Amino acid sequence: DSNELLFSYRLERSLTSKPQIHVQVSGVALEIGNIAADGIHAAVEMPDGAILEACQVGMVRVVANVPSLAELGPIKALRLVCPVQPSSRGGLARTLPLLMSSGHPMRWFLLPWVLLLLPFIVGSSIGPVALLGGAALTLASIACLSFIIAILIVVIQKKFMHWTRRWRRLWRLRSLARNPSQISAAFGASGPCCICLGESSGQDSLIALLPCRHALHAECYCQWVSADSYPSHNLICPVCRRRADAIGKLSPLEEEEP
Repeated sequence: DSNELLFSYRLERSLTSKPQIHVQVSGVALEIGNIAADGIHAAVEMPDGAILEACQVGMVRVVANVPSLAELGPIKALRLVCPVQPSSRGGLARTLPLLMSSGHPMRWFLLPWVLLLLPFIVGSSIGPVALLGGAALTLASIACLSFIIAILIVVIQKKFMHWTRRWRRLWRLRSLARNPSQISAAFGASGPCCICLGESSGQDSLIALLPCRHALHAECYCQWVSADSYPSHNLICPVCRRRADAIGKLSPLEEEEP
């Protein structure tokens, strides 16, 4: 008598496979060929996104369209109803074109975060193992990105400090050159420039660093001060490495070294 059928079910989750619902039907003796059975046990593999806690199992009366069962008329069947949540892959497929559209105002801000979370989002829609792999890949991507950003910050900071020091040296040099001190003689005024080793075309192109009084081309010294390989934070003499506190100009009648 089919009214005496009893059934039970249990949920089973696994990290290596999809979740399953095990259904046990008992209460009637069955004969399949030469084999006698007291019940039926079936394992139903659930689809991705199935909400197992909301699944419902019950008996319903149906008419089977299978030829071997149609002659039996209405029979009882076991019905399994399990809601499935929407896959995140479809939402991601709709989100990426929206972010890449030219009219979206936040596309350049949101797109890097979507790319970082992409392994986690895809893994969560496939299964538990893929979820763990996606989470690990996302964390590794965030760590690599943080390392790259830290390196960029250090490089930019060094470049900024280098540019600031060079700007301060040039500003200091121009300030001193606007108010030069008149001197009567300087070391090397009649010889070649200590930087370019070229002869002086006239005393107007020469400056003398004070207090060491070494003479050199003003343009050559400016280029040396602004060079990346400049060895000091302050203005120094390229000959004696003494700090330059002022700029001297030779008097018009005094051009040669005493």
